[in-house]
Amino acid sequence: MARLRPRRRQAGAVAVFAAIAAGAGLAALALAIDVGRLYVAQRDLQRIADLAALDAARVTGGCFGEPENPAAVAYGEALASIGRNSPRGQVQPVSVEIGREVLAAEGRRYFEPGFDRFNHAVRVVVSRPAPMRLLPLASPAGELRAQAAAQSRPVASVRIGSRLLELEPPVLDRLFGALFDAPPPNISAVGYTSLLEATVPVNEILEVIDPGSDERIDERPIRVAEILRRLVESLGDAGNDAAAEAAARIADLADASAMILPEDVVAVERELARLAGSALISAGDVTLVAAQSASESPVIELFYALPPPLGDSTALIRIIDPGRPALLTTRKQPGEPGPPNFASNTQALLMTNLGFHLPSLGVNVALPFWVQAAQATAEVVDIRYACHGQPQDVVTVEARSSISRIGIGEFDDPTAPAPAMRPATLLDTEVVGSLLGLPVPVRVRVTAGASVDLPGDRESLVFVGPFPDAPAQTIGGPDVLLLREAVQALPAQLDIDVELSPIGAAAPDVSAVLQAARDELEQRLRERIAATLLLAAEPLVARALRDSGLRLSGAEVRVIDLVAEEPRLFLR
Repeated sequence: MARLRPRRRQAGAVAVFAAIAAGAGLAALALAIDVGRLYVAQRDLQRIADLAALDAARVTGGCFGEPENPAAVAYGEALASIGRNSPRGQVQPVSVEIGREVLAAEGRRYFEPGFDRFNHAVRVVVSRPAPMRLLPLASPAGELRAQAAAQSRPVASVRIGSRLLELEPPVLDRLFGALFDAPPPNISAVGYTSLLEATVPVNEILEVIDPGSDERIDERPIRVAEILRRLVESLGDAGNDAAAEAAARIADLADASAMILPEDVVAVERELARLAGSALISAGDVTLVAAQSASESPVIELFYALPPPLGDSTALIRIIDPGRPALLTTRKQPGEPGPPNFASNTQALLMTNLGFHLPSLGVNVALPFWVQAAQATAEVVDIRYACHGQPQDVVTVEARSSISRIGIGEFDDPTAPAPAMRPATLLDTEVVGSLLGLPVPVRVRVTAGASVDLPGDRESLVFVGPFPDAPAQTIGGPDVLLLREAVQALPAQLDIDVELSPIGAAAPDVSAVLQAARDELEQRLRERIAATLLLAAEPLVARALRDSGLRLSGAEVRVIDLVAEEPRLFLR
């Protein structure tokens, strides 16, 4: 019986080791459960942060329009999103910030807080208590945090101005020939129509600029020919052979050394260029604006046969400032520095010498009449892109047509951005005294000047997609009625100075006779000028403006495209 005692002692030792092993197993199991619960809680928290950032970016980016207070809207939507996706109320927002996505040189993307027109990104930081630990000796549960940043930024492609489709090929040929100081390209009506109606993705036009450059997109000059050649390639790749051929002939005219800034071709900033991607812009606008920007003195001469007694007159159109299509987003603070955030039309000055006969003197008079088509602009003020609860894209544009002017006079520099007018000399000649009832021959010198402002316009225009099929809308005008009213008002504003100087010896009573002749001549001049203006207003000025693709105190606004992708995460 004594031999059995050692075995009983060994049996007790095994029980101790078994208890230790069981405890270690339980601890390992508790640790595994704690780590698993911690991982699941952190992953769920990250999911809630991602959804909150996406929802906040969606409402601040334009799904339901441009908010008046983006920061408050972002916070409210993030809070609502957290509530929807965390029903137990354990998750709380730590911070919700408005900012922008920044791409670092090494390719890393990060969030930069701040508020300006580029800031359509939202960063959300959330927290929740960590799950209670099962392992007794573990550290306190503490708090879990997660962050996410999302971007949503719609960009609209907008143009303002006349369609230029009323131009006949000979006039367009003269236009491009004059712009490049070269022989006309001789393009068919089909080619011009195809080019002016075509659209191209903006990123293909701006590929000539290094997208990784630290310089602003508007600070690096590029060659006109290079932009036009890239336009030809894009049109060819799209299968629009007629438009590509027309653009190629125009590109052949361009001086290889001519340089322009990209902002002179399309109003787009570097941040927008990277985000806009395949946004469409008008190929005809790019061609025309590139040609105008490269020309030092773009001049078009138009000749029309006017009805008697006007005879033949010459209308000369000078481009003052080329218009630009634009890629626009909605957000910009008042007074914020930087390039203008709007599309603009072409500003031009039409000048003509209207000839009429003055029977009382037996001479022909040339009346220098001019029309200044002032600038019109279009700015995007609201974008509502198609999403849940919003079935169609809607773009609201604030369009303005500034003051246009008509007048009589001359310009020292008609191509200046704001041409200054001075009175013109209508007549400076010698006449026999008998024509004016005078006993002696006299020298007649007549100067005249006048101007009348045409009213501008400002309207909020709403465009409903799909684009570019949405019809254009017009502000200002109708041109002919405005012109007729201004022409009728012009003679009353006319400042005429008539000088009569006797030639040779003068009788004592000539001064009184000269004053009477001066008053009568001035009255006759006013009557003849008023009649001449009324005769010329519609057949000359209205037609010349129409054929040059310009509108007097009026402009056509069109939304060509809208790029509005779903919100995307770029930081988590």
